[in-house]
Amino acid sequence: MTQTTNLPTKLDWDSEFFGFPIGRLPSVNLNSASVNAADEWASTHQIRCMYCLVDSTANTAIKILERNNYNFADMRLTFSTPVMTPPAITQRNKYATAAVKPHREADIARLEEIAEHTFDNTRFFFDTNFPIQKARDLYRLWVKKGCLASNTEVLVYYDENKPLGFITCTANTNRIGSIGLIGVAAEAQRKGVGKALTYSALQWFHHQELEKVEVVTQGSNIGAQRLYQLFGFKTQSLQLWYHKWY
Repeated sequence: MTQTTNLPTKLDWDSEFFGFPIGRLPSVNLNSASVNAADEWASTHQIRCMYCLVDSTANTAIKILERNNYNFADMRLTFSTPVMTPPAITQRNKYATAAVKPHREADIARLEEIAEHTFDNTRFFFDTNFPIQKARDLYRLWVKKGCLASNTEVLVYYDENKPLGFITCTANTNRIGSIGLIGVAAEAQRKGVGKALTYSALQWFHHQELEKVEVVTQGSNIGAQRLYQLFGFKTQSLQLWYHKWY
């Protein structure tokens, strides 16, 4: 009996944003046949870039991808922590500050500016086939959409009404919260802004009566990893992004 292969799917949002067709190959049961079928599918659908996210322990799948011209693009670390209880919040209240407040609509443009220049260690910058300005615009759009989303709060660190950093907090329907982005302006780096934002975010999740918080960062972003570990986050998964260009 011929084994059914998992065909890719076209990523409509990514394709429209970057201006060329992009697909994603599922890594479940990935084998040489599924990779070959993906190439045929990509040709039929005129795909220019194929993503594949694979578990870091899937040695056979990784070797198959690399033999078939998939290139490493990023290391994806997922952290999680139970939502802080009041005692845990009290233990970390040295990071509390009145400088962190919900975003104001008038500040969205400033938050976009911070986002544009903060995330240059992600896979869309590492893979130089993506236009740099489009990669920057991706994060501008991400924070803007967060400001407009009904289930997301964007908290902002203000210095005399000037935004110096932000964190996006989303309350999902499964009682799991997620931190999407945390960005700090260049002039405010290493001044405790990230800690203040993270503390305030965890307070926000507590008030939403969620059970757990998740956040994703890059393997190369040591500073972000240390920040999350400071607040009790533990590694949940380690995955690898691969890209193939046609």
